[in-house]
Amino acid sequence: MLKSMSPFEKIALVGVGLIGSSLARVIRREGSARHVAISARSAATLARARELGLGSSYTTDVKEAVRDADLVIVSVPVAASRISAGMGGTGTKSRFPPVFPLFRLPARPVC
Repeated sequence: MLKSMSPFEKIALVGVGLIGSSLARVIRREGSARHVAISARSAATLARARELGLGSSYTTDVKEAVRDADLVIVSVPVAASRISAGMGGTGTKSRFPPVFPLFRLPARPVC
């Protein structure tokens, strides 16, 4: 259930593994956003996220997921995504579009 005064209009979650899906559940439960966009690499992952009701929209297109987002949370393996090369990346192998905000807080789970 979404609360009437959500702090964010749209939150985009890039990656919905253990951490991303946990965040999605809390965001939905607490009504932190009116819209939760979910992005994942595989259609199978998106299908499972949809089955669990983790988001409002689901896509394999990162650009589509982050478009007009007030907050973007990237929860993917650093080595797999090359996100450490610079959020949005300029390298030829980067999958992430140069649309992310300049501020980022890299973190590593302690679980």
